Amino acid sequence: VVVAAKPLPAGQAIPVDALRVEQLTINPTGAFKETAPLAGRVPVIDLGEGSLLLEGQLVSGLALRVSEGERAVAVKADEVMGVGNKVQPGDFVDVFLMLKSDNKDVDRSQARLLLSRKRVLAFGNASVDGLPSKTDKNSNPQAQQRTEAARTVVLAVPVDDINRLTLAENSGRLLLALRNPTDMLEPDPKLFAELPTALQPAPPKPGEPRRAPLEG
Repeated sequence: VVVAAKPLPAGQAIPVDALRVEQLTINPTGAFKETAPLAGRVPVIDLGEGSLLLEGQLVSGLALRVSEGERAVAVKADEVMGVGNKVQPGDFVDVFLMLKSDNKDVDRSQARLLLSRKRVLAFGNASVDGLPSKTDKNSNPQAQQRTEAARTVVLAVPVDDINRLTLAENSGRLLLALRNPTDMLEPDPKLFAELPTALQPAPPKPGEPRRAPLEG
């Protein structure tokens, strides 16, 4: 079985030279016989030298499906928002924001493209990691998705776009538009007006010089 040849800190990828194979009189559940499948995996707890490596000690699930610079974000979903429940994990979608006129902040009803070509990591009980549903471990999660109404959809979103997505979900209604995965076209962000800054300096006190506006 594979054991740690040196301490393995939690949250850091395992290098190949940090593993070795030892002979044991037992075969623990979840143990590995070869070091190759463990290269690059990430432990969830600190493992000392000589510790046995088990599948349950390693990061798994959707976290491994998120690319660098992205985060997995869940938003509320229903049949209409999820294209009639036809959205499946691995699909690419455009996210639109719909705002209704309230005679206050929104002067007229409108819909706008919020995010373009975002990957769906999970829809309802089905996800790209292929894990079975907690309610029925023997069933296909995508098959069960068709019998249960999806309440959330998990999208892979760049960090810079999470602010807009979370604000939009609380300000209006989101709508997903399913697109062909081979369609790589995306709108030019330079064509959209820049958002105002979130922070501004406090007004100066009497006698103090006016502070310069914040940037970024």
